[in-house]
Amino acid sequence: MNNKILLWTAIPIAILVIILTNTMFRANKSQEHPVSMTGAQIREIPKVSSDIRIVVPTENQIVGQSIEVKGEARGTWFFEAAASIYVFHEDGRLLGEGIAFTTGDWMTEDFVPFKGEVILHDAPQGKGRVVFSNANPSGLGEYDRSVEVAVTFGDTQ
Repeated sequence: MNNKILLWTAIPIAILVIILTNTMFRANKSQEHPVSMTGAQIREIPKVSSDIRIVVPTENQIVGQSIEVKGEARGTWFFEAAASIYVFHEDGRLLGEGIAFTTGDWMTEDFVPFKGEVILHDAPQGKGRVVFSNANPSGLGEYDRSVEVAVTFGDTQ
C-alpha cells in the first residue's frame, strides 16, 4: 500500500519538475537572441558568427549604390549554393536585396567561399547594415540565422 502512495506522489512531482525545467529553459533561450529585422517583418534571430566569416564589406565600411559581398560560410548556411543578403537603412527601410552564391561545393559542413552583389534602389546617405541570412528552405523561424555588418553610405569614387 505504501509503495502505491509513493508511486502516485512521485509521478506527478516528476512531471511537474519536467514541465518547470522545460519552461525555464525556453525562457532563458529566448533572452539569448537579439531581435533583428529581415524583410518586412521583425523576428528573433540568433546572432551566429561561428558559421560565417564576412570579408567584404568590413564593419563601418563606406559603401556606394553597388555593394560587393565576399566571405565564407559553412555549407549548411546555403541551400542550392545560395543565401540571401539584405541592405537596410538605419531608419529600417529595405534598400536592396541580393543573393550570395558559393564558389565551391556547398554540400559540406566545412567553410566554403561565397560572393555576391547588392544593387541599392537609390543612393542613400547615413548609416545602415548589410544582413547576411542563411537559406532556410523549411520556413521555420527557429532555423533562421543572420549576421549583420554596419556600413556607412557615401560616395566611393
